[in-house]
Amino acid sequence: MFRTGPSQQRVSRANSFTIARDSGRATILFAMGITIAGALPVFLIAALFTEISKDLRVPRYVLGVSVASSWVAAALVSVVAGKLTTRIGARRVVLLTLVLAIISLLGLALLVPSWQWLIVWAVVGGVATATSHPATNQLVTRRVSLKNHSLAFGLKQSAVPLTTLAAGLSIPLIALTLGWRWAFAMAAAMTVLLIFVFSWFGPRRLPAGTKRTMKKVPLSPELIRFFRSLSYVTALGAGGATILGAYGVISAVDRGIGVGTAGFLLSAASVIGALMRIGVGAVAGRAGWESLKMIAAMQLVGGIGIFIMVANNKLSYAIGLIVAFGIGWGWPGLVHFSVSNIAGPATPAATGIVQTGTYIGCAVGPFLAGVGYAAWGDRAIWFLSASMLTSAGLLAFLLSQRPRPKTPVAS
Repeated sequence: MFRTGPSQQRVSRANSFTIARDSGRATILFAMGITIAGALPVFLIAALFTEISKDLRVPRYVLGVSVASSWVAAALVSVVAGKLTTRIGARRVVLLTLVLAIISLLGLALLVPSWQWLIVWAVVGGVATATSHPATNQLVTRRVSLKNHSLAFGLKQSAVPLTTLAAGLSIPLIALTLGWRWAFAMAAAMTVLLIFVFSWFGPRRLPAGTKRTMKKVPLSPELIRFFRSLSYVTALGAGGATILGAYGVISAVDRGIGVGTAGFLLSAASVIGALMRIGVGAVAGRAGWESLKMIAAMQLVGGIGIFIMVANNKLSYAIGLIVAFGIGWGWPGLVHFSVSNIAGPATPAATGIVQTGTYIGCAVGPFLAGVGYAAWGDRAIWFLSASMLTSAGLLAFLLSQRPRPKTPVAS
């Protein structure tokens, strides 16, 4: 069975690289901020699309195309981003991520004369997303205590629903008062501030005692097969869950829910999702539960929540959205923890493989949902989303039955 609890932490100590880590608190905070910055462009586009479409007269299918384009760009760059992190170091890739995020956000704020430019800046944001995860995973792997890894990755991945929270709150607080362009401009300003803080206070050197033989650790064929299988789980799961973030607001408006209320509803679901990621991260590390089975259970519950959203009822829609977003998308931190725990010194390369699947799912899901939305309405979206998330849960359970692959050793 595939386990990632304390016993596997001891295995990781024995078979992985030797490293003296610091407390990791600052590292986790930086990892969260960097992850949020990389994800902000695409989530803001989805949340603000109702206001954008009123201003630019954008066809509704453009939402699916824009979101899909962002994730396609991320999928194409993901493996390269993992190799780049190994080659030039996490700090430089973090700075690259933040610069790309700023370019995307400023472009969305200042240079969108027509809807085609939404796609251009969404692609730039997708590249920022792709570079953010290998770099932040490497920072957490190298600088956070092994016993705190599962919680650290839960906190890091809570940044994604927190991004959705920020996007949802931007609707009533900024877009409906100052205009949607101001939401992108303020996000860009916050990212500029983050790049200065990271440049000044971010880690410049590895902790004392770190072996410097960690430049390149290849993945064995067994590990490559395992991480590819895991990428199928994340592709289906992320595809189903991303539809929630992309169409949760606009579908709520179709159900008769006000735009501001829909934004707050998405924000509430995002808070629950963030807390869920942190909670399961803490439990997985201390209790020694099988993380893949936890992932499978959360995905299956999320699928049930989405099926509840199909009913033509405002209350059932709200309940289903909160269950689906809060529980059904609460598993990514466990995935990153599992990748780090098994891949050890090869974490950037393994992250690139798994995240490629994630990004493909994030691209295909909203794109198919856009087609279904245009042809059959929002119920088609939720049937598709529920089917993808449920299939991911079943595949994760099957993968959990495999023996745990051996962690590579740094030479």
